[in-house]
Amino acid sequence: MCYAEPLAIFEKSLYPAQEYSDRNGISRKDGYWSFVHRNEEPNPDFTYGEFPLPFFHRLIDRACELHGCGDDRRSCSLIDLGSGAGRLALWAAATSAWRRVVGVEYLRSLASTAVEKLEEARAAGLLRTDEVVLTQGTWDEKLDCFAEVDVAFAYTTAITTNDEGILEGLSRALAQRLRRGCIVVTTDYKLDPAHFEVLDTMTGENSGVGGTSTGYLHRKRSRGERDAAGEADGKADGSVKDDASFAAMEAAFTQDLHASFAAMEAALSQDLHASFGSRPDLGNKGIAGPSLVAPPASPVPPVPVATSEDAAKAAKAAWLSKLGTPRWGPGAVER
Repeated sequence: MCYAEPLAIFEKSLYPAQEYSDRNGISRKDGYWSFVHRNEEPNPDFTYGEFPLPFFHRLIDRACELHGCGDDRRSCSLIDLGSGAGRLALWAAATSAWRRVVGVEYLRSLASTAVEKLEEARAAGLLRTDEVVLTQGTWDEKLDCFAEVDVAFAYTTAITTNDEGILEGLSRALAQRLRRGCIVVTTDYKLDPAHFEVLDTMTGENSGVGGTSTGYLHRKRSRGERDAAGEADGKADGSVKDDASFAAMEAAFTQDLHASFAAMEAALSQDLHASFGSRPDLGNKGIAGPSLVAPPASPVPPVPVATSEDAAKAAKAAWLSKLGTPRWGPGAVER
């Protein structure tokens, strides 16, 4: 697909390069001067930068491949974390039809600018995605927009890391916010491997850092705060289904066991009749003469009712043991 038209609008109207310093100045209003006025060191996490659109596009395409949505993104949701003036979020919404595109920006002045840019893009008929939300907030907040994210992007080149180069704070937040299985793209630094598995890396040009950047594509391997409730519900439902299945299986097993015992009892009785009929000393009297043949000392015990598979096996073994060694017929022992 050709992106020449949206690219021309982005570069000439929405986010012209000559206005970069203006957008940077807006970010410094909240992200720099507010700290200076309080005699505090400015937070480097609020450093403004604009990630190159071609490399962003490649990274998102690969993230969608890894997620499984590919080119058809109508069932997938994208979020840009630290979305600034909305540039990357609007580019994604202008070049693909997503189910939803979200941008979250902490600095209030930049978030307001992003909303203005969104209205401009809609007025120009630029967007292919209907639901686009650009909001002010942080990844430390339990925002509704985190609920169903499939692909997340964060331009993390200037974000604080620990001594191992891991985005510790961001990892901690996203481990809670995002659901398991989503794809998360970061730049130049990785997320905590305890929660995020790196599936692929890509390198591309980034003039903002004077050379190249590396994109890390992770899959979230741990449950998030919203997964926990959903999976617990699913487990409870599954337990009920398992109990019902076991009860049905137990009833069927008990029925089969009774049928088997009845067949065994009938076969044993038939063998006894056949054995008595073959005794020459009984002549034509068969087994009718009570004075000739004493009845068994112990009648065949009743079939026990089984309540589980193990109990049924034990009951069967006990029942057979009570039969003892046959007195008549093959294998009989004179007593």
